[in-house]
Amino acid sequence: MKKMCTVLVCAMFASAPVCAAEWSEWAENAFLWAEQSEISDGFLRDPEVTVTRGMSAQMIYEAAGRPFSEYELPFTDVPDEYSDAVSWAAEHGYIEGVGDGLFVPDDAVTRQEFAAMLYRQAGSPVVSAYDMRGYTDTDAAAEWARPAICWSVQTGIMTGRSETQLVPCDTITTAEALMMLQRTRSIPDASEIGTDLEALTASERSIGSEGEASAAEYLRERFDGMGYTVTQQLYTDEMNRTGTNVIAVKEASEADADIMILSAHHDSVPTAYGANDNASGVSALLYAAEALKDIDTDTEIRFISFTDEEKKKNGSRAYIDSLSLEEKDRMIGD
Repeated sequence: MKKMCTVLVCAMFASAPVCAAEWSEWAENAFLWAEQSEISDGFLRDPEVTVTRGMSAQMIYEAAGRPFSEYELPFTDVPDEYSDAVSWAAEHGYIEGVGDGLFVPDDAVTRQEFAAMLYRQAGSPVVSAYDMRGYTDTDAAAEWARPAICWSVQTGIMTGRSETQLVPCDTITTAEALMMLQRTRSIPDASEIGTDLEALTASERSIGSEGEASAAEYLRERFDGMGYTVTQQLYTDEMNRTGTNVIAVKEASEADADIMILSAHHDSVPTAYGANDNASGVSALLYAAEALKDIDTDTEIRFISFTDEEKKKNGSRAYIDSLSLEEKDRMIGD
């Protein structure tokens, strides 16, 4: 079975002022990402430098593309080099002062403080459970920082300095901060999930219904907007009711590649809007498609939302019946 893998290619020039070789292996991808994202060379010269409050605002600002802000700088102690970044970050609530109009930009930032900045930038997502993945020192974290740390750990943005030690109150290095930023920027926007779920549950979606047809068209538009090759396969049941399978294909980097199916079903029983059966699954399918759309893989991926699952999975049976033996032989799983 071939592996689905991310291939990161970076051209390094002889005249570059910094070098990935100076960075530990675990942080090399963060270095390459920072170069490609045009993060200032000053942040790349020494991965072990302790990040300050001013530096943290500047990093987040540069990772966001240096957006323009007309917000008046609310602090009196911020030097010009950080003024744009701090103004922008303060405008959006990502950073806070310490009182009396001060920001103290030269104070060191702890791992929990940096996590809190990224958490606020992400919209302060609701944390469903206080799960710290086996770290034994999380009680050391400040109460105000725990939702941010929990979110950071659960999303994989923050990892420990050992298998059991998260050290939330330690200062953070440039390498650690850039790695957390890289991971944050790679997470797709989850806000679309709610929009998808609301659209899909606007009405019941039994086969042959207007709701099922509308859901299929919505899915076609969503996959098409992500850049996938999209087809719709009509299926008619024994009562002459027609539904639609929606298939979005991510081509592999090789010919005759293995095929992996990611699937859900968008139909529902006639008496329900089907939020959990299975609009939530379809929303997750769209989220996965969004996450994978820019990742190179040696495996062909087919995102499929089936119709008529409610009656013996007939929509998926119709899809399988339409495949050639060659395609079936290439399939490695669903």
